[in-house]
Amino acid sequence: MNSQALVFLALFPFLCGCQTTCPSAPLDSSVKLDGQFFNAAEEEFQPHGNYLAMTVPFAPVLGGHDELEKRQELKLVSRGEAHVTVVTPPEYEKLKAKIDMKEISDLAAGIQATTLSPVCLGEGRARVKDREERTYFIVVNADGLLNLRREIERRFRERGGDPAAFSSREFYPHVTVGFTAEDLHAHRGVGKDQRS
Repeated sequence: MNSQALVFLALFPFLCGCQTTCPSAPLDSSVKLDGQFFNAAEEEFQPHGNYLAMTVPFAPVLGGHDELEKRQELKLVSRGEAHVTVVTPPEYEKLKAKIDMKEISDLAAGIQATTLSPVCLGEGRARVKDREERTYFIVVNADGLLNLRREIERRFRERGGDPAAFSSREFYPHVTVGFTAEDLHAHRGVGKDQRS
């Protein structure tokens, strides 16, 4: 097992706090979480045209992906990168009349220095085309990202945006580890928070 997988699996003793099926028994408590696991300051910010995301180190996520495949005995799709979505494409569709992506990206200057704290490992399941599909993700606390969403919401409303169209509180920060066929989200009935 590589060191990145060990770092990921070190999360298991406290990650199984999500109201979800824990994918394995906790590791020996002598395995400690590497403090650099969510240090994204060295990662390059990647601007996108219709959403905002914070890039996080991929190697630990890939190690966890590979270990989950072994432990769960299933094949998981990897994105080939890791991030926390801050503004989703559907949210941006509602925001763009009052605040464009350049302004949102400018507000996000320094996003890569945001502190992320892992909370739990989540597993979402849903039936898609008569087959059970799964997605695995690490739920994180991200106060800096929530504050960024609050500022986006403030500007949106200040410019006459409909308060019902965007809520900074409807934010479920997570890092997707892998999924069986598609990354499941709320439209499939999968929430990605501590209640998942």
